[in-house]
Amino acid sequence: MFDLFLEKSDNFYDEDGYWGKIIINDFNERFFSNTTFFDKASYQKQWRHAAELLLKKKKSYFLVSVGNPITSNFFMSWPCYLQGDIVYLQNKMILADQHPLDKIISNEADLGDLRFTNEDDQKISTWETDIQSFVNFKDKINKIQE
Repeated sequence: MFDLFLEKSDNFYDEDGYWGKIIINDFNERFFSNTTFFDKASYQKQWRHAAELLLKKKKSYFLVSVGNPITSNFFMSWPCYLQGDIVYLQNKMILADQHPLDKIISNEADLGDLRFTNEDDQKISTWETDIQSFVNFKDKINKIQE
């Protein structure tokens, strides 16, 4: 099971946006997607593109928080990696000073290959689900965009 969606609009720390949720099998997490730079349709468009890229290139990421690039020094994302029929997902902060903004938004920022441990040999939290869940998600998000 995989799903990613925005729920109700709200104001959080003086920023307008949406509360959203990511669901990966039994795991789920809420997040706040501010709308200072991306609106709801922009998030959904990026997610559709990310799902398509995952199926084509076996590597992608979903942006869940894109702040004003003038004042934001990071963007929150969920990188995903396809290996066989399994999709691995991790939560990652993309630092604005390490990638050009246009590359981040167009899913062209190279976030590296799948790793289960960091440079200090500490385990990186990783979730997994099946490829069919992503096909279903892509179909769902395509209907929203139509």
